[in-house]
Amino acid sequence: MLKGTEIIQIGNWVKGTTKSGELFLGYIEDIHSLNKTVKVKVVHSDHDIVVGKTIETLSRLVQGLPSAETNEEGIRELIELSLITKDEDWFYELQERFVAIRKASNIHKQSIAVKPTQHNRIDSYRL
Repeated sequence: MLKGTEIIQIGNWVKGTTKSGELFLGYIEDIHSLNKTVKVKVVHSDHDIVVGKTIETLSRLVQGLPSAETNEEGIRELIELSLITKDEDWFYELQERFVAIRKASNIHKQSIAVKPTQHNRIDSYRL
């Protein structure tokens, strides 16, 4: 799964499979380049027993997740993840970012909204 040009680092969010085929979502805690494995702290998995634990899997079985901190949908996903991990500080930080992105989005939408023009026999006017 890990592409040759994709570089993973400690702290990166990844999804992948374990050596036995279990799906997981988590973040990199350690990288062993010699034996080509990574240690991942699992926050979500189809195998409930590994959730909350650190697992080791082959680096080719993980895929880095794109940064989700720049759009509304991505922030929502991270907020969900903060709730799953019960990280209250991260939740409030993400909530502030979400509000800021939402405000910026609304300002942008208002600035490009075109108000319709109504015509009558005397003049045209904006609604």
